[in-house]
Amino acid sequence: DDTAGDDTAGDAWLVFDMAFDRDMNAAEHGALSRQMSMCVAANRRARRPFRIAAISPNEADDDPSNAAAPSSSSSGQCITSEHRSDAEYSFVVSRDDTADPAMGRNAWRRLPWARWGATCGGPRTWRRFDPNRVIYLSADAAETLDEIADGDVLVIGGLVDHREKPGMALDRALDDVNAPIRWRTARLPLGGHVRLLKNAHLPCLAVCQLLLLARDLAGDALALDDGLAAQLAAAAAERGGGGREGRDRRRKMKSGGDERDVKDEMDGGSMEGGSMRGAWNLAISSCPAFRCAPLHKYVVWLPPHDALNGERRGGARNRPSGVTDVRALVAPS
Repeated sequence: DDTAGDDTAGDAWLVFDMAFDRDMNAAEHGALSRQMSMCVAANRRARRPFRIAAISPNEADDDPSNAAAPSSSSSGQCITSEHRSDAEYSFVVSRDDTADPAMGRNAWRRLPWARWGATCGGPRTWRRFDPNRVIYLSADAAETLDEIADGDVLVIGGLVDHREKPGMALDRALDDVNAPIRWRTARLPLGGHVRLLKNAHLPCLAVCQLLLLARDLAGDALALDDGLAAQLAAAAAERGGGGREGRDRRRKMKSGGDERDVKDEMDGGSMEGGSMRGAWNLAISSCPAFRCAPLHKYVVWLPPHDALNGERRGGARNRPSGVTDVRALVAPS
């Protein structure tokens, strides 16, 4: 029975909250579908994959009979009704589609979720999870996600924002009257590791890749934290600890066109991530989506990885070949 019980006792979950149809245009729906496919592909290749779920706000998706095989026309073409989807679909596919099946509100519904082994359904699917273990990720949340534990249920809003949509995921988590539960919220611990330029936002793929890497590295957190401290000390020594030049370099650094005092950032004093900050630091610097288009031009790298800023100017040799570069997802042992 998927409407009762607890699926959070074992492995960790990555849940896509597909509740933002009305907030996206056709192009954004198409981009969301492509990102979902890449997220699942990254998860399947990971050494410690998450269990995957996709949940819609449509109550019709809670009824398995709505996934019955479609009837056929005399020409042999499938007829998809308003309340019935193809057997290979895990969600109800409506007729309000665009001419291009890869675009519009049905794009993500047509994905092969069942073949991917994902748990799918409508609002009742949330009952599978202990609400105390559910964490809704939002860049606008006050707390940071410092650790990923077995049994955690990490929720990513299925939202693509080609235009600014500030606070939308956080509003869904905290204030949406139709939300099935009230979630704890958290943001990724990026502070002190990187700085995102104005208007930048993390796509679902970047969030997914970063979570996979951080979870894989968690077992080496203590050693990585010690290694990070050594790297920061070496970087500080290289910048110079005395003399006018050293003081000036600490006081003023070019970053996204702004000159500002970044001594705390340069020394690692503002790094987020708690006891796992070393793991998060390596995860962020290894994440393909952070180092490839379209996100890379909005990322300012802080020590000890400030040399990666050269990638924004096309000077990288070890840069991932693309956001799905599997080699970049293989974190060092």
